[in-house]
Order: sequence, then structure tokens, then C-alpha cells
Amino acid sequence: MNSAAIRSTYLEFFRARGHALLPSASLVPDDDPTLLFTGAGMNQFKDMFLGRGTLPHKRVTTTQKCVRLPDLDNVGRTPSHHTFFEMLGNFSFGDYFKREAIEWADELLRTGYGIDRDRLGITVYQDDDEAAAIWKKLGYQRIWRFGEKDNYWPSEAPSKGPNGPCGPCSEIYFDWGQRADGSPGTTDDPSSSGGRFLEIWNLVFTSYDRRDGGLLEPLPQRNIDTGMGFERIVRVLQGKPTNFETDLFLPILERLGALASRPYGVDRALDRPMRRIADHLRATVFAIADGVVPSNERQGYVVRKIMRRALADGLDALGMKGPFLADLAPAVIGVPGMAECFPELKRHEAKIVAVIGEEERKFLETYSKGREKLGEEVAKVRAAGSATLPGKVAFFLWDTAGFPVDLTQRVLEDEGLALDVAGFEAAMEEQRARSRAGSTMKGDIFAGGPLKELKRELAPTQFSGYAQDARVAPLRVLLRDGARVKTATEGQSVALLFETTPFYAEGGGQVGDRGEFVSDSFRVRIFDTTKADGYFLHHGTVTSGSVSEGQEGRLEVDLATHRGPTRRNHTATHLLHWALRRVLGPSVEQRGSLVDPERLRFDFSWQGAVAPEKLRAVERLVNEQVVANLAVGTQECAYDAAVKAGAMALFGEKYGDLVRVVAVEDSVADRRSVELCGGTHVQRTGDIGSLKIVAESGIAAGVRRVEAVTGLRAIELFQAREELVRGVAAQLRTTLEELPVRVTALQEDVKRLKKELEKASRAQSSGALDDLLASAESIGGVRVVVAALDLAGDPLLALVDQLKAKLVGGCIAVVGKEGEKAPIVVAVDQEAQSKGLKAGELCKVFAGALGGGGGGNPTLARGQGKAGQPVAAGLEAVRAAIRAATGG
Repeated sequence: MNSAAIRSTYLEFFRARGHALLPSASLVPDDDPTLLFTGAGMNQFKDMFLGRGTLPHKRVTTTQKCVRLPDLDNVGRTPSHHTFFEMLGNFSFGDYFKREAIEWADELLRTGYGIDRDRLGITVYQDDDEAAAIWKKLGYQRIWRFGEKDNYWPSEAPSKGPNGPCGPCSEIYFDWGQRADGSPGTTDDPSSSGGRFLEIWNLVFTSYDRRDGGLLEPLPQRNIDTGMGFERIVRVLQGKPTNFETDLFLPILERLGALASRPYGVDRALDRPMRRIADHLRATVFAIADGVVPSNERQGYVVRKIMRRALADGLDALGMKGPFLADLAPAVIGVPGMAECFPELKRHEAKIVAVIGEEERKFLETYSKGREKLGEEVAKVRAAGSATLPGKVAFFLWDTAGFPVDLTQRVLEDEGLALDVAGFEAAMEEQRARSRAGSTMKGDIFAGGPLKELKRELAPTQFSGYAQDARVAPLRVLLRDGARVKTATEGQSVALLFETTPFYAEGGGQVGDRGEFVSDSFRVRIFDTTKADGYFLHHGTVTSGSVSEGQEGRLEVDLATHRGPTRRNHTATHLLHWALRRVLGPSVEQRGSLVDPERLRFDFSWQGAVAPEKLRAVERLVNEQVVANLAVGTQECAYDAAVKAGAMALFGEKYGDLVRVVAVEDSVADRRSVELCGGTHVQRTGDIGSLKIVAESGIAAGVRRVEAVTGLRAIELFQAREELVRGVAAQLRTTLEELPVRVTALQEDVKRLKKELEKASRAQSSGALDDLLASAESIGGVRVVVAALDLAGDPLLALVDQLKAKLVGGCIAVVGKEGEKAPIVVAVDQEAQSKGLKAGELCKVFAGALGGGGGGNPTLARGQGKAGQPVAAGLEAVRAAIRAATGG
């Protein structure tokens, strides 16, 4: 029976018995902020168990998508652990109870799945005589009674565990007849039988509501909550040694084997990382289909973590040379019956592949640099005679290179080393302390102390800058070094508060205004304006005279060099947002912005890079609006009315009941930019001058960034680029019009020369291959090639692959040359491994002798030494290690 049939057999069995077949809930709980992921079928029915749900059903059956993380490190090592799995379930809300649940479980297992009762064992809660009697009446002989730890769910005791529905449970185990090692094992305790028994189904008799302090309150109704591990029952019915040999995983593993040129099931050392990759990719694909994207927060952080673990397995263990998870993702979706049961997989397939591909590309560069640095640090640890990597080193790799600490631990484990976890955590805490110390923004003056009293005597600042850029005002509060003072003199840094100001305070992506506060007796240069709890803080320096509280002066905004270009850029940002939605579609949503006098920056939701022709279309649309010299109008109205009328409320902004609407007027509705915005803007679009996009890039999974300049900055950019092109044309001795033809001709010349160089390199490699095979020596009955070569990178790896194909029963250890580095590759085939040789151990010896580090699996390992070290000594060290291992 294939997995799709096993799933449908379960669901149809219970549908025929009056159960409503409902779809799986999302992996991301939408009504429980305490849960990162849905981890059980009952999560979506919690209110129904408590008697306050609104579903019109008393009986329900589902197959629920689940993610659990506590056993992450066991994935691939054991037959049954996963991060993502399906949970088949049938549920009763105040309808049937123990007898029906047990009898139907027995019926489905025997008649639906064809499992004999003598292959099953049952556990019940220690004082649940009712459940034990029902099982015994059905003819079951092996019935074990266990206490709170094993047979009360969810918890290890009735009084311990998460608040919510709970109760005693009865578990069903399948008996393989022997332990995983072939011995009979114990039959006294199925949970510690060494693999002889496999739990396949848990029937929970949900009768209580656990409250604070472990108090158990009887529920208003008795419920049933069952969970059958789908991957486990498939394994049982297909008779496989692990879940990974079932048809749920084999299509993924076969595709992975093809991508890596290393078939699954051939090399046990490689099977474990291949299983981890398949498992982690399943979790990634399903999470993205439910709206999770890799990030540094909550669900996104988990997806990023497991993706990077899978990538590291592919790079380190399988020798993958680039991204591969995006190519593998369709194999997950294509597992028979999977897309039919979970249609969101096919619906979002393009998005899933795009998000995975983007995350892979971002991480590969980080991983390459971090892995190289870690190799150097490992070499230092070994040279010092230690077995532990200092925690501060792991923190440095994480903080500066972005190399995750869990990957550091895995590499160290492969190297036979440990991490100073306490030292890492101490370094992390020091950084948190620094962050906390620096987190008090210069605007947060009301956080505590006597400054709190200011709120009692001074109302929040009134902003007059929409209508004016200067005004006379008395200084109400003078602050220096966070404290209130009466007077400040020349050279001192201050913060000024006024009842009303034309200065715009930083907010909504727009920087704060600059300018001056001046009178005949003083001058304060204001370099920034921020806001705290509605109070505008004017940060500046007294440049002449002395200023005191109560003095009157003139507040003058720097219109020419600061606010003027800033408001041009702000209105241009609105037009850019509008144009992006026109060209790319309504899925574009703002994800952040920055508007200052020099440029504008706009972040938005989009998968993958924006095509150049699309960017050109966006740029043209904006400039058409600029040339049209359209009026830019503003009005205040109620928030609900503004949004209903089509105004866009932007990402990350908080709005009051009364909002300001900024609209670029146009007679055609879909050519109007209408947004809620409190910033400053030009009066007509022609004031912008022109807009030029200067960059487009990705800043996070599913988030792109466009940067642009306007006005004179755009003209300066045009002129600089024209000068650059003219200079290139002059160097190539051609005209601007003929420049493309000249460049194409040069490119053709480069291609031709590369082909000639590759041809010569292949000829050199062919000669080197013959020479190396001829130089093969026999050590301990193993054919061995140990050599130093003038190769690096792909040519070195290609030569090793050619040697492996011809040197049957052999061991290859070569060192190349690449600038200041000495790349090392060691390969050992199965026959040589049977004589005691392991590539990873030989690589460590080789690299260590050359002042570097390295490692890998028994079949293939890579490392790096330092150029200038005595290569001959390294070669002899490898030979000595081979002799010691083989006795030769």
C-alpha cells in the first residue's frame, strides 16, 4: 500500500463513521502566540475541547501538518525522528469516548491495514481499568500499565505541563519481533525496547482542563483526541527499516543522490546527512507554503536555521559546489499524493522555489568565508594541544561572519572537538549588555528621573512646518547631557524644546530637519530633530553667544540644502511606490523607507530580482508624472474614511483616528498616488526635477530595495556616467556610437583565448593524470597517490575525480597551490576504507603538517595548508599516517 492510499484509508474510515473531513490547520498558529508552530492535530480544536468552540461538528478527522524542534539533533540518526511530519487524527467533542475510540482503532488496524493483533502491544494509564478492559475484551494479550510520565498527555504528570485540555492516554505499539541490532530485546517496556517496539498511535481521553498551579478542572464534556504518526504507519505497512526508505522520502533522496552524484543507500556515512537534508527540506517547503520566509525572528528564524543546516550537510558531506535545495524542492511537492492532500504546495511552488533559492545564494558566501575561518581556528586549537574551541572565537564567527553557532558545533563534532559553550554565551551576553547600554536613543529623554516632570508643565509639541519653514518662538526647555539647565554657552551640545516648531522630527522614513535657532545674542546650529512621546527635540550646538530658557529667537529650517531636497525625495518615494505597484502588481507592499537630502531608499515585498526592463518601466512612469507637473494635495480626515477611499496605510506605521492624506492629483483614478503620510512634500511633481534609479538589491528573503536620486543629484549622476562612458570609448579608440560593437569584439576575443587556455589546461591535466597513476605506490596493500600539484579549485577537484575513477582500491592525497594558500584534497574508496583508511583523518594530518586545518567524511575530505610550509614534510606525514593505519 503506497503512502497516499494509507492516508486516504484512514480519513475515509472515519468519514464513513460520521466524522467531518477538515483540512489541516496552518503550520503557523493564528490564534496562539505561545506556539511557534502547530505541533499536534488537536491544536486547532482547543476551544472545541473546552466546550466553547463554534464548529458545527461533533466528530472530525484530519491529517495535520506538524513541526517539532526538540529532537532536531536526532534527525537522520534514528529511524523515526523528524522536524516536519503528518499526524492523522480523529476527534470527538462530547460525543463518543473510550469504547468507540478503542474499537475503531482496532478495526482500522486489523481490517483497514491488515495488521494482526499479535503484532501489537497496548499501554494504558496506571489506574485506567476501563481502557484496559476494553482492550482485553477485544483479544489483546500484551497490555502494559504505566504512570504519569508515559501515559498522560500532554505532560509528564497530571499536575505538570502546559495549561489546557489534557487526560490519560492509551498508546498502540507495533512489534517488529526483534531489536534494531537483531537481538530479541525486552518485552516488558515497549518504550525502552531498543527499537523492537514502535509507537504508531496515541488515543488521548481528554477529560480535564489544566489550570495555573497544575489544578485539574473537569471539562464540561468528555473528548477524544487521537494522533497516528503518518510516517511511522507508512514505514510499518511498507516494511521498511526506517521512515526514510518509504515512498514519502525515497523520491527526495533519489533526486538528491542524482544532484550529488552519490546515490542514497550506498555509503552509510553519507546516508545520515542525506536523510537530514530530505527532512529539513520538507519542513522548509511546507513552512514557506504557509507564509513563513527565512528571517531572524520566530518562525522565520527556525526555517533559516534548518535550511542552513541542510545546506551545510550538502556542502561538507556531499561535496556540493553550489545551491541545490531549490532544485530539490519540486521533489518534495511531487511525492505521490502530497500536492493533492495539501494543494497549497502546488499553488505556491514558484514562490517556494524562489524563496529557497534566494536564501541559498545569500548564505553560501557567508558559509564559505566562515568555514574557511573556522578551519584556521581549528588548526590553532590543535596546534595548542587543546580539544576545545574558545567560545569567544565562535561568537566572533557568528558576529562578524554570520556563521551560525550550531553549524560551528557540528563542524567541531566532525573534527572530534568541543565548543566552550559557556564562553560563547558569556560573549553573547556581553554584546546584549552593550546593545542595552546603547539602546537609549537621543530622543528618549522622558524615560525616568526629573525629566518626567516636564510632561506636567509642557504639552506635546505642535508642528507648524507644513505651512512655514521659519517662526519666532521662545525656548521653553533647555537640556544638556540629559539634564535640564538654565543656560548653555558657546561650544556646548544642547537639546531644545519649543511649544510650536516648523522643524520636522524624524519619522515615517524621513530624516529630521536641520537649521538654526538664532537671535542677536546667540546662534544654535541644529543638526537633527527627533521625537519622543510627542515632544520634538532639536539637537544642536551653541556656535556663538549663550542661550537661556525663556529667550526668544527665530527657528529657521535649512530649506536650500536639507528640507528642499528631502521633500523632493519624499514625494518621489510615493510616486516610486505607485509605479512599482503599476508595473509589478498589487502584491508589492512597502517594507521600509529612508528619505534624506541625498537620496531615497524604498524597501518592498517581492520575490527575486526585478528585471531591468521592469525597472526602466517604473522609472519612466515616475518621470512621466514629474513632467506632467501634477498638483500634490493634502487633507486631514478620519483614518477609516481615508483607507476606505483608497489611501494606502504603510508598513510599520501607527496612525491615530485623524490622519493626513497626501495625493498626487490626476483625472484617472489608477494614475493617482494616495497615501497616509505625515511627512513634508513638494507642491507639484515638477518640483522633483527628475528621478534616476541607481540600485536594486535584495535585503531579506522576499524583500527588495530600490535606491534613487532626484533633482540636481540625478543630473550629476547622468553627467558622471556620460563622462565614464566617454572615457571608456576613448581608451578603446572608438566613438560612443561604436562602443557596443567594440566591446562585443573584445568579449569574443576573451572567449576565444579562454577556450585555448582550457584546451592547454586539459592537455596538462591529462599528462599529469598519467604521471600520477604511474607514480602510484603500494602501502599496506593500498594503491596510494601522494603528490603536490600546481593546480587549485575546480581543476584540482576534477583531477582527483579522474584519479578516483582509475585508481581502484586506492587512496589519493594531493596538495595544490593558490596564492598564499595550499588547498588539500583527500579521497579514499570503499576498498581502502576497509583497510583502516579514512579521508577525514588523513586530511587532518596532511593539513596540520602544513600549518592549516581540514576534515570531512571517510570518503572525501578537504583542507587547507599555508603556502611556504615544507610540502615534502606534509607528503611524508600523510604516507606515515597511511602506513600506521594499514600496517604497511
